[in-house]
Amino acid sequence: MEPFDSFLVFIADFLGEHLYEGIFLAALIETVIPPIPTLAVFPTAGFLASQQGISLLGIIPMIILGGLGATIGTSIIYLIALKLGRTVLLRYLKNFRITEKKLERVEIWFEKYGDKAVLIGRLVPSNERNDFSTCRIIKNENS
Repeated sequence: MEPFDSFLVFIADFLGEHLYEGIFLAALIETVIPPIPTLAVFPTAGFLASQQGISLLGIIPMIILGGLGATIGTSIIYLIALKLGRTVLLRYLKNFRITEKKLERVEIWFEKYGDKAVLIGRLVPSNERNDFSTCRIIKNENS
């Protein structure tokens, strides 16, 4: 079994044993670690809740904990991007032949269209976590 697959199995097992804590941790982790899809966490939690016979009223804390975990995870990514920012980005972009001049062109474009790009980016599945770090790295306040 691939490491990623075994990690998803671990999340499913943890959710089964600790549903409420698991939703919080899974939402936090999937927000911080981009390859973990949201669609692997929340539908699994909903399925497990239905199998455990949790009432509709019992789902409300699950929603709150999932939102809280995702919010904290997004804040962590935002603060990492704020702290590391442009300097680290420029260091690693050189490996992909992206110069500071090209980055400045992106910043100018983002100043002009950033609000629309963030809105549309939030609607693209699996891309919802990338816009906050992008905005913070190029110091855009649209997020």
